Amino acid sequence: MNDPLTRENCDALLLPFLQEQDPSIAESLLSNLITDHADPVISKIIKSKMRVSMDEANGDQLNQDALEMASSLRATLISDLREVQQNPSQKPITSFRDYVAIKTYSACADYFREMNPRRWRLKNLLRYQLKQNPRFALWKVDNNYWCAGLSEWRDAKVFGDLMKPLPPATSIRDRLSRQRSQSAAAVELLTTVFEHQGHPVQFERLVSLAAEVWRITDFQAESLDDESLTLELAHPAPRIDLLLEQRTHLERLWTEVCQLPIAASGPAFEPA
Repeated sequence: MNDPLTRENCDALLLPFLQEQDPSIAESLLSNLITDHADPVISKIIKSKMRVSMDEANGDQLNQDALEMASSLRATLISDLREVQQNPSQKPITSFRDYVAIKTYSACADYFREMNPRRWRLKNLLRYQLKQNPRFALWKVDNNYWCAGLSEWRDAKVFGDLMKPLPPATSIRDRLSRQRSQSAAAVELLTTVFEHQGHPVQFERLVSLAAEVWRITDFQAESLDDESLTLELAHPAPRIDLLLEQRTHLERLWTEVCQLPIAASGPAFEPA
């Protein structure tokens, strides 16, 4: 059950708006909350994740989608804040900036998942194997890249190795057997790539190679694993973007895994 809304539980930033009785003044305070505190967080996250300018004059489709996403987020936040003001029994927003960040990261994730369903599914499959299979590991290095490799490589200094070219997709494809399950196919691909390289691989490059090997082409470039963005949020640790990624990923990954067939008539992501 949600805790009852008390002024002590709410972010102090919201108190003037929540306590204001005059509707016109309340609307002005609400506008200031969105303009001064929500918009900078929304813009920073979307620019980083979608790699767009957020410039109204930029007619690029991705940029226009980003602007529409930001507009939709503002409308959602306005509605949420009005609901909190009018219904004190609602769960309190203890950190407004964290709340905005969670909404924005989730919107970006939903956008890329909708635009690139096959790549998203592939990324989840590889990530699941890297985290659950004791032979493999997925970790973050000092330069803010996610690395994938054998578990014994986790403590290795890998920055230079990350820049080395990966093997051609054709050579990896030729070495793979015709596995009957997606999990087995993913394990075989990871093992083949790591044996060939002999060192960790940047995760995004690994996903791109796997997509090429299995001829998955329904995606655009995206940056959901780019963790270089640093938000100056209300609470210095742990970072809200990492917490959100972990929570959102676990929820969606479990849904994806439950949908994977135990066996099929042919190999997963079978080349055309």
